[in-house]
Amino acid sequence: EEVLERTAERLVELLTKGEDSLLRRLLENADASALRSVRSLARRGVDERIEVVVSDLTLKLATAEEKEAESWFWTDDRIWTTKAGLERRSAELKHLRDVKIPANQDAIGRAAAMGDLSENAEWEAAIEEQRNLTNRAQEIEAELRAAELIENAILPESLASPGTKVVYRDAAGTHEALILGPWDTEGDERVLSYRAPLAWGLLGHKAGDTVRIQLPSGVVELTLVSVSAVPLEA
Repeated sequence: EEVLERTAERLVELLTKGEDSLLRRLLENADASALRSVRSLARRGVDERIEVVVSDLTLKLATAEEKEAESWFWTDDRIWTTKAGLERRSAELKHLRDVKIPANQDAIGRAAAMGDLSENAEWEAAIEEQRNLTNRAQEIEAELRAAELIENAILPESLASPGTKVVYRDAAGTHEALILGPWDTEGDERVLSYRAPLAWGLLGHKAGDTVRIQLPSGVVELTLVSVSAVPLEA
């Protein structure tokens, strides 16, 4: 028994001693999921020194992944869109300024010409419409100031991001989606805004990952089959 204890002690020292220990080298290329599994096993009854090493590696990898996630280009306040989407939104603002707002001003003038404004329903409706149109124009102006082109983004390799085509599988079968901007969803039913819950839940994941996503209808479990860049003209 004493021999076994000495052997076990030497083995633990061999695995854990030093900043460049054997255990650290064995686990240095493991991903977060594998490390969490090893950590779970270690907690079931191994030498405390082994658990410390595994816990330290898990924490460092988790911290690195969190920092990477914070640096992903779609996580800030910018609005990512394709060139076509930007043109579409800009055209909407132009139509507001050149057509809807002038038409509303004419309606206000006609309502004012009717006389008593205190009981003038057309005047009140025109003024309310003026507020709505002005607010809408200001919102779009702010959005356009925050806009960035997906065509200019550096896509993280092999990860779902704005500008990628994803194939995923769920309980109903296999599906294809193009993850683009919030102004790109017209004309192609495959297009998802990256800000939509389904697409947002897939962002940052790679082929082979299984992801649980909270949707308005409930939680769904999806497996990413493939991720590829959408061909976009810069």
